[in-house]
Amino acid sequence: MKKFAALVLALGMGLAAGLAFAQTEDEPTFPGVAVSHKNIEKFDMTTGITGTRRPALPTRLWTWREQLNVPDYYGQLFNLTGDATKAILWYADRDGVVRNVIVEDPGTRLYAIVATPVANLSVEAVPFGR
Repeated sequence: MKKFAALVLALGMGLAAGLAFAQTEDEPTFPGVAVSHKNIEKFDMTTGITGTRRPALPTRLWTWREQLNVPDYYGQLFNLTGDATKAILWYADRDGVVRNVIVEDPGTRLYAIVATPVANLSVEAVPFGR
């Protein structure tokens, strides 16, 4: 039993050391956008006309959307580029700093993108090659 406990402890310590090594300060912990949760959007909408060419009665519709949270300090969205596999959202803040966010598979998935408040923001300039 002691050998098993020692093996489990050694494996746990090795895993912890591996995770600490894998998560260095040089590795970002946030890719610019965070997947938060899924929303179910439900609404009533007219989707056609009647035989007399009047708007049809509203139909109850719904859809899933993945909510993506973007830090509010990125500023205002000012451009979209990309294609059906990747969309790049371009934001500019009050100081003129431009940031991009990459959204995967916009041609096959529905998203709700929300500017989300952040706390304790700090920005550190780091030279290349560090």
